[in-house]
Amino acid sequence: MFRKSAFSIRVAVAAVTVVLAALTPARANLSDKLGQILQEAQRAEALRLYERAVELYRKALQEGLGSDGERREMLKLRAVAYERSNELAKAEADLTAVLQMKPVEAMAYADRGYFFLRHGRYPDALSDFVAGTRIDPGNPLFPFAAGRVLVALKNDIGAVALYNDAIRLNPKIGTPYLARAESYIRMKMYREAIADYDRAMKLKLTGANDWFFLHIGRGYAHLAMESYDRAEPDFDAALAMAPNDFQTLVWRGYARERLGRRDLAIEDYERAYRITPRSDWVRASLNRLRSYAAQP
Repeated sequence: MFRKSAFSIRVAVAAVTVVLAALTPARANLSDKLGQILQEAQRAEALRLYERAVELYRKALQEGLGSDGERREMLKLRAVAYERSNELAKAEADLTAVLQMKPVEAMAYADRGYFFLRHGRYPDALSDFVAGTRIDPGNPLFPFAAGRVLVALKNDIGAVALYNDAIRLNPKIGTPYLARAESYIRMKMYREAIADYDRAMKLKLTGANDWFFLHIGRGYAHLAMESYDRAEPDFDAALAMAPNDFQTLVWRGYARERLGRRDLAIEDYERAYRITPRSDWVRASLNRLRSYAAQP
């Protein structure tokens, strides 16, 4: 028997992207030497030569190149390179050094908070996001990010309250609606989740996976409400973006099975089984549907 509670909605943890534009050599106030160093560092990172990139950022910082703002960005960039090479203590030190520069920027707390969040240091992450809110109380990023921490701590009720704050500060951003819908699904508030997915769909979604998670999440909510005819189109859309996603194939197969489309359900289960041949549930479903097909 299909048990919806056995499944969970997967989400991507939001991350703050370091803005490189401030460091491009095209800016007139960059010295030729700094511009060359930064170009070489970015080429090294593109090739995943993170130790080389770290050394280049160190050289620029030691030589005192760049304005204070550019030095902040170099510390952030070096922190990224350290993190990617798994030198986490050094990455944290650079992010902390940025916070020690005056005046303190609210986004520096976001950078370090997301670093802590990525590495499971939830109290530290929450502390940084709260500190950022104090400096920039009108920025919806901070309550949203704090909500992500509470999700990691399995506190969806608290997360929803923070997402509400983020939406109040800027109701025209789609990401908080997606995140709140995800929490509603875990709370089995499926109608509320669908309403949020519908709201997000009308807004600008910029994340690489936003549309995939919108469709798989809304499809799951319809599935949980046994609205199989509404679930199937969302799973179709999700699979158009990720054709080999095991979970989506299983959910669409189940929706098709419940709609009486057994041949199509078998196709989905077979595709899912080729991806994950150890799935007992998919194997049992295939055997069941094939036995029906074999009956005279």
